Amino acid sequence: MTSYTFQNYWDAGIREIIPILPPDAVIDREFGSMVADLHRGKIPGKYKPRRKMWVGYDGWTEVEITESMISTWDEWPNANIGLRSARWPGTDFDITSDTLRASFVAFARKFWGQEYADPRASGIAACADPIHARSRRRDVRQVPLGHLPSDTAERRG
Repeated sequence: MTSYTFQNYWDAGIREIIPILPPDAVIDREFGSMVADLHRGKIPGKYKPRRKMWVGYDGWTEVEITESMISTWDEWPNANIGLRSARWPGTDFDITSDTLRASFVAFARKFWGQEYADPRASGIAACADPIHARSRRRDVRQVPLGHLPSDTAERRG
C-alpha cells in the first residue's frame, strides 16, 4: 500500500484535509478528552507529543488549514488523513453482507455514477460550495479517483 502524507494532499491542491485519530490511539483522558474508544480511527484528533497521547480536535470544521499545520501533522505517529466533507462528500461502504453491499453499490451508482462500482473502495466527489449537513444537494462534480489517493482516511505508518 502506498503511504500518503498530508503534504501530498496539500501539494495536489487539496486544502480540506484534517488529521484523524489512529485506530490504536491512546486517548488522553487526564487531559479531559471525551473521545470514546469506538471513535478511534474515525474522528479528527490532535496528538499531544509531550504526553504521547491523542485528544479530539475541537473546532476542526472551522480551522483554517496552513502548510505549517500540515508539516506538524506529518510528524504525528500514525495519524490518518481525512477530508472535511463540506466540500468533499464521499462514500465508504464497510458492509459485510453481500445483499446489503449490492444494494448500497446500486444506490451509489445511480446517485453518483459508475465510478462507484467497487464496494471495497471509497468514493469521493468535489463541490464548488460547501454542503450543509441537512441539505440534499446533488450538484457535485465527480473527481476521477485515479487523481487522488484511493482512501479518504487511510492508515499510515
